[in-house]
Amino acid sequence: MDVCIREIGVKRIRCFGHSLQLAEKAGFKLSFMDKMLGSARRIVTFFNRSTVANNCFKEKQKQLNLPQHKLIQDCATRWNSAYLMIHRLLEQRLAIFAVIHEPGLMKPSDARSYELSDKDWSLIYGIICS
Repeated sequence: MDVCIREIGVKRIRCFGHSLQLAEKAGFKLSFMDKMLGSARRIVTFFNRSTVANNCFKEKQKQLNLPQHKLIQDCATRWNSAYLMIHRLLEQRLAIFAVIHEPGLMKPSDARSYELSDKDWSLIYGIICS
């Protein structure tokens, strides 16, 4: 690649993947996107750290006939990981809701901190389904 670029006289070609990551980061820094992603990360972290919630999640997936997929945590250095995280949240929305509102798992006031608003779900749906 380096020899080819020198031969054709191009001084600089940016890596497409890196340019895409920079564009994605800029878009996700918008306040409404940043808030939604923060809430999404909080949900994924909760399920990844709580064995009880994770086991309940697996049961709810079976009961709801949802794919037996784990939730995905995004990573700052992977340009598509935020997309994959919210895509998986959308796929598993019903199971997540069922676990959060499972009687005895947590206080209702705590459950609210692990919910996405209707506005956030609409934003996720718009990103994934557009």
